[in-house]
Amino acid sequence: MTFLRPLKTSELRDIFRTLDRGGKGALDCSDLQRAYALLGSKAALGPEDAGYVLEHLVQVGASSFNSLGNSTSTPPGSNNALSWSPSQPGHGSDPGGSADDGLPKLDLTTFVDAVNHVLSTNSLEQLLKSTFEAVSSARSTSSSSNRVVTVSQLLELARAFGLKLSKDSEVRIQARVPNGAVDFAEFVELVAST
Repeated sequence: MTFLRPLKTSELRDIFRTLDRGGKGALDCSDLQRAYALLGSKAALGPEDAGYVLEHLVQVGASSFNSLGNSTSTPPGSNNALSWSPSQPGHGSDPGGSADDGLPKLDLTTFVDAVNHVLSTNSLEQLLKSTFEAVSSARSTSSSSNRVVTVSQLLELARAFGLKLSKDSEVRIQARVPNGAVDFAEFVELVAST
């Protein structure tokens, strides 16, 4: 099993901006629904389900922030200046924030905390399985173990998310996948080595 290291805010900022259509500074249900649709799922993610997912991410991000020694209750005699408080930027009284309609929103700081919590508690294989299955095509309909992701599918997914790939980037991806397609184990290895 492969685990990724925690990612820096600077590494996650571009992902956040890509997901944050309209530059609102926080992800809302529509951003999550769009990302889910781009991953190729045949089932739509409804507003209620997207709200539950966002609320969960806000809670995970806030609890991850608190588990780093930034809890609201500081042990007696401790000089922990990093305690979580409503005045702290990015982690207000409502971590992640909330839209005018009362639905949750996920700000950059909470997004970073949530992503790093998920990375630290789930293997890369667990994280990539559903994405691989949604994007892959089957060599044979008899078994999901025969599924592959082609270079063109990877490039199409990147473009769907608004990533601008140079010709050099496309050539490098094609060079790393000489036969034009990868199975799940190769896909995990490709992501891990990137």
